[in-house]
Amino acid sequence: MKYKDLQQKSAAELHALVRDLRAQVLVSRFEASQGALKQNSKVRALRVQIAQTLTALNAKQHIA
Repeated sequence: MKYKDLQQKSAAELHALVRDLRAQVLVSRFEASQGALKQNSKVRALRVQIAQTLTALNAKQHIA
């Protein structure tokens, strides 16, 4: 998801997105430990997306 798309979402939507992304990271790390994960870069990409979402959320909270 692009950062511009994240900026347009509400704070509640961003919180829900962070929660879902963290759950995906947990599942992906579990799959990676068992050797079932085919894309090893998926965990890193999810962590980057979480960071972008938290940045957008913090920007919204400082403006309000």
